[in-house]
Amino acid sequence: MDTKPVLFCDFDGVLCHDHFWRSLSYSEYAQVQEYLFQHNKPLVREWMKGRYSAEEVVAQIADALDMSYEKLWNVFVEDAESLRVNTKALHKLQALRDRYVTILFTSNMDSFHRFTVPKHKLDQYFDAIVNTYLEGVLKTEQDGLLLQKYVQKHNAPIASCILLDDHKDNVAVMHRLGGKGYLVTQEQDIHWHLDRVV
Repeated sequence: MDTKPVLFCDFDGVLCHDHFWRSLSYSEYAQVQEYLFQHNKPLVREWMKGRYSAEEVVAQIADALDMSYEKLWNVFVEDAESLRVNTKALHKLQALRDRYVTILFTSNMDSFHRFTVPKHKLDQYFDAIVNTYLEGVLKTEQDGLLLQKYVQKHNAPIASCILLDDHKDNVAVMHRLGGKGYLVTQEQDIHWHLDRVV
C-alpha cells in the first residue's frame, strides 16, 4: 500500500511564466489579454473547467476583436507548445519521486494536455498530471475537492502532503484541509521551496 505523501506542484507562475498569445504584436496581445482576463473572467473560469474548447474560445475572441481566427489559433498553439518550462525544477521534482507521489497540479485549459504536455514530455517527470479542464472543477471549489480526491487516491497522510502554488487562495485551501501549503513568489521561488522540502 502506497503511504507516501503527495507533493502537488502548480504549473503557471511556478514552473512557467510565459503567457498565451505572447507572440502577437504588443497591441494585439494587449487586446486579447484585456478581452479575456479583464472583461471575460467567467469565460476563462469556465474554460478551465472544461465547459469550452480552445477552438470555441479562439472563435469568440476573433469575432469580438475582429481578428483572424486562423492567426489567433496558430499563435495560440505555437505559444502553448513553446512555453519555457523550468527544466531544473522539473529534474528536482523528478528526484523527489522516491519520497513523494509527485503531481503536476494545474488550473489550465485543454491546450495544456493537447499541446504543452506532449511537447515538453511533462508526464515523464511526475507520477500524475491533474488539469482542472479534465476534472471539471477548480482548485478552490467544493472545499478543495481536487486536493482531497488525489490525497485519498494515493492513501496519503494529509498532514504530510505539500502544495506549491503561487495563489494564496489555493495555499489557504491546503491549510484548511490540514496539509502543508507553500506560496511560491518571486523572492521565494520554486527552487527555494524545493530545496527545503523534507
